[in-house]
Amino acid sequence: MTELYWDKGTTYDLFVSLNVLNRPGSFGLRPSWAAGVRSRLPIAQRQFWENLSGYFFTPLRWIHALPENAKTAGQAVKYLADQPSETLLAQITLRPDMPGRVRSILEVIAAEHHATASQKSVLQKHYAPGEQTLNEDASLRLARAWEDPAAFGDAFKAMILSFYENFFAEEEIRIQPVIDAALRSAAEKAKTLAIPDLLEELSRGVNLEKVFVKPKIIVAPSYWCSPLIIYGSISSDEELMLFGCRPDDQAIVPGEVVPDHLLSVLKALADPTRLQMLRYLNLEPLSASALAHKLRLRPPTVTHHLQLLRLAGLVQILIEPEGERKYTLRREALSAAQSILQNYINEN
Repeated sequence: MTELYWDKGTTYDLFVSLNVLNRPGSFGLRPSWAAGVRSRLPIAQRQFWENLSGYFFTPLRWIHALPENAKTAGQAVKYLADQPSETLLAQITLRPDMPGRVRSILEVIAAEHHATASQKSVLQKHYAPGEQTLNEDASLRLARAWEDPAAFGDAFKAMILSFYENFFAEEEIRIQPVIDAALRSAAEKAKTLAIPDLLEELSRGVNLEKVFVKPKIIVAPSYWCSPLIIYGSISSDEELMLFGCRPDDQAIVPGEVVPDHLLSVLKALADPTRLQMLRYLNLEPLSASALAHKLRLRPPTVTHHLQLLRLAGLVQILIEPEGERKYTLRREALSAAQSILQNYINEN
């Protein structure tokens, strides 16, 4: 029997925001604003942060296992400062689902302070979770980090402190009430919804029933991962899912007038190819390759369009155990988007 547990803390968002600000396009965030946030850090720390892109993933297991008083970002930064620099890299990057071969290679690189071409090739193909692969540049930066874990630990501590002081301390105050409210709302929904239905609603259309097969599922809200989810294995019998909890009428950029969700929907619909895709997906669930065949488009092009539709919340995703994804139209999302547009236009 599957059991549901809850977690929360701005530490999740502290780490999620590092990746969002490094890859703003993947989350529908304006790149110029993200670059402005990164520019608040001193040059050395900003470059270190930007070099994490491509191989540094949100350390779900590490954050979940933190002492309760370190689940808030400010306390987590202090907690990090007290960790031995030489062990920090392993703490925040090793995952329970990481292949044993990859772990062994990383340990050898750390011991010998050198990575061979064959080791870098294995890391490129097998380091990332799921079916993802690293690009060549990211695998090189990953190998360099493991060649000197102590130097990485020192640099990471300096970077995360600077990031918190120059940006996230103020952001933490802004998002904390939203996170608290989202957890209360999700807990109320859990009283009437079966776990698969609850997860699908919280994820805005991702069916994870065939993926989340472990007996314990931990769910936590995240302002910064909206409108997407981040999930992964944190032990042999536990899965953890971060669900995006930023309200549709709010923008991730403080003070922004037009809600992010409304912009994402309008941009997604303002393209003939994506409109045609929605017509096909209204008829039946289709994989990206099936859509590519119907539209006579290259698979990477279709994947790009599907990502924009997902950011807008217009498609539902069914993830099969082997990793294949099928998509279908979320009809209710079209009606919700129309209401958001009307409310925005009518606002005084």
